[in-house]
Amino acid sequence: MDERTQGKWIAYVENLGHGHYGKIKLVTQKHLDENLPAIGEIKSPHDANYIVLAVNAHADLLAACEEVSVMCLGEPMNVGTLAKVKAAIAKATT
Repeated sequence: MDERTQGKWIAYVENLGHGHYGKIKLVTQKHLDENLPAIGEIKSPHDANYIVLAVNAHADLLAACEEVSVMCLGEPMNVGTLAKVKAAIAKATT
């Protein structure tokens, strides 16, 4: 069972008012709506954006890799490429 928080992740910058901003928090809309604590805080906006992009792309990338893996079974294909796809699937699902 997948116990991760579902939904699109956001790098939310805490607004302290008067033009001041606090920490960058990793949240979903559910965190904001229900005033739940952030899953983490990041100092670098570049790192926060990278994490959010990777997490939000995870399901789509995994589905594409799985589809390619199934399509290539029994087909003549570069064995090395198929091995990389299968390794990426294994890494994303463990």
